[in-house]
Amino acid sequence: MFNVNAIRLLPRSLTVDKNGTASFMADLSETPKEVSWMKDGRQLSEAPMKLRMQAKKGKLSLDVMECGPTDAGQYAVIVAGEKGEAKAAFSLNVNN
Repeated sequence: MFNVNAIRLLPRSLTVDKNGTASFMADLSETPKEVSWMKDGRQLSEAPMKLRMQAKKGKLSLDVMECGPTDAGQYAVIVAGEKGEAKAAFSLNVNN
């Protein structure tokens, strides 16, 4: 398994207003080999002006911009290393 002790900060569930930005962050003491962001069980990919994903050393972030009702749901980040992987789940709610 990925060294769970390497996880210093997990993303937290958020509620944002419609058209707002939701920013999720994770902080790891080691750099993972692979990072995957998921929504409702499907892998996310970057989309200009909508989804921004960053990974700098052990600092990971996902920004969901211009949030609308279809952005609400269950999200997760999966980090993989030499010893396996770890997953953290969180949710996004959008107020109308």
